[in-house]
Amino acid sequence: VMLLARRRFGPRAARWAGWIAALYPQSILLASGLVLTEGPAAFASVLALLALDALHRRLDERAGAVRLAGQVAIVGALLGVGILTKEILLPVTAVFAGGVLLGPGTPRARGALLAAGTTAVAFLVALPWALHNKREHGVMVWSGTFSDYSLAADNAPPGVNGARMWRKWTTIAERHEKARGVFRDALLEYPSVTAE
Repeated sequence: VMLLARRRFGPRAARWAGWIAALYPQSILLASGLVLTEGPAAFASVLALLALDALHRRLDERAGAVRLAGQVAIVGALLGVGILTKEILLPVTAVFAGGVLLGPGTPRARGALLAAGTTAVAFLVALPWALHNKREHGVMVWSGTFSDYSLAADNAPPGVNGARMWRKWTTIAERHEKARGVFRDALLEYPSVTAE
């Protein structure tokens, strides 16, 4: 985080960014023994941002196609690892693609090609796990983490223990289905009940 802030905004910003990152409350381990992935996902994201910054510098240097392709592969691979760590990074890939496409001084055609390459590499890294889950469990889950667990536990109805409710569902497909229902309720049902 400090490296990225220093490159983009100078040493003062680097110090502030470093302190914010150091003091940010990060529960790596819940009392239930589940390992949370926010830390590794954030780390993968920051590494991908550093790689994206390096790609922009290569573009400024007018680097050759091979060096650019190598840097695109690094950005995409780090994004793919991030997706495997936490599924929420799937839409973040579009933000990175926009960062590549809208790089300063990059011709639009070249930017589009680099953005497509970055996205393709990211999905190729994560795709085998998603296909494995589809084959084994009938659900296309991209992440190897408990994203559905946190969805169900955090958004359980009032008076319901989300973790206990989660343990009753045995298959990943069933958990995925139930978590989607909980998410739908959290978005549509609970606000109207609260309003009433």
